Amino acid sequence: MQSKQPRKTHKAAKARNLAPLELIHSNLCEMNGELTKGGRQYFIIFIDDCTRFCHVYLLKTKDEALYYFKTYKAEVENQLDRKIKQLRSDRGGFSSDFSNFCV
Repeated sequence: MQSKQPRKTHKAAKARNLAPLELIHSNLCEMNGELTKGGRQYFIIFIDDCTRFCHVYLLKTKDEALYYFKTYKAEVENQLDRKIKQLRSDRGGFSSDFSNFCV
C-alpha cells in the first residue's frame, strides 16, 4: 500500500503567534489597470498573524503606502494597547521612505 502513495506526509504548519500585533503581513498590489470610482489604482493590505484580522486601504499612488501604514499603526496600537513587533512583506512596491520609517 505504501509503494502506491506518491507523496510524503506533510510537516505540521508553523504555529501562529499567540498575541495580536506580534507579526503583521502586508502587501501592496495594483488592481490590474482597473480604477475605482475615486481613481484609486492600488491597494495595501495588513493582516494580523494571530487574529487573521485584515485591513485594506485603497491608494491612488504607491507613495501613499507610508501614510496608510502610519494610519493603520496608530489605529491598531491604540485599540489593543500594544505595539507592532514585526512587519513582513514581499518588499514589492514600497518606497525607500517606508523602509527608513520601519528601521
